[in-house]
Amino acid sequence: MATQFTGSLEIDGSLLINGAAPGGGLEGGTGTDSLASALTSTPAVSSGIGTIALGNLAIATGDGAVAIGANAEASSDGVAIGDDAEGFFTGAVAIGEDAKATQWSISIGANTVTNSSGTAVGTSAQATGMGQGTALGSSAGFSASGFRAIVIGADAGRPNGDYGISISNGVNTNSGAGNISIGRVRGTNADPAPTQEYDIQLGDTFKYDHSELRVTLNSAITSLPVQPSLPTNGALGDLTVVGTALYFHDGTSWTQIS
Repeated sequence: MATQFTGSLEIDGSLLINGAAPGGGLEGGTGTDSLASALTSTPAVSSGIGTIALGNLAIATGDGAVAIGANAEASSDGVAIGDDAEGFFTGAVAIGEDAKATQWSISIGANTVTNSSGTAVGTSAQATGMGQGTALGSSAGFSASGFRAIVIGADAGRPNGDYGISISNGVNTNSGAGNISIGRVRGTNADPAPTQEYDIQLGDTFKYDHSELRVTLNSAITSLPVQPSLPTNGALGDLTVVGTALYFHDGTSWTQIS
């Protein structure tokens, strides 16, 4: 039978409804306007202004932090969602089990890791180099150390030079600044991925050696139409055929390579 009343109700002590605390096990944290879960083996800690901590041992410290999941931890406007996720400092977002992100970084996926304004998306993707790196794909970018390096593809390469780019479905390392590797280099006799600065490697088919202005063609490529003369316009990497000669554009001019 329901009991109705009007006016104010003051309770000195605990209020239980059907044997449990109301509000889904939530309570105010120690920080102003904060929220924490209470009905867990170890209550969550929400100690900053406007923080939210939900989950066993979840910790949200520093104003605006959000930690959701068992052992999730966030600080100073960071966001951590998932068991053991960590989002530390302003702008850090970590989503997924054991995902970890630091200031202005984004990690999405289990075991992803980023630092210094990096972005990692995909299971075990890592953008942990000198900063502002991007790793997209499962296990992409593992141990990449270059500044602003970009890695795309499952198990894609590990650029160790600044501004390096690797796009592949397998391990492909390039260590020179500004190098570009596209496609997996296969076979024991294949040329290695570029190691000098500003080299270009396209799988086993094409390699541009910037230091020697040299092009290596390791296998057949798509046929090129024969031109009556060299084009007046060209971009780095362009190929053209004039008569029986093959020409490569190095970004400045055409160079005959065969």
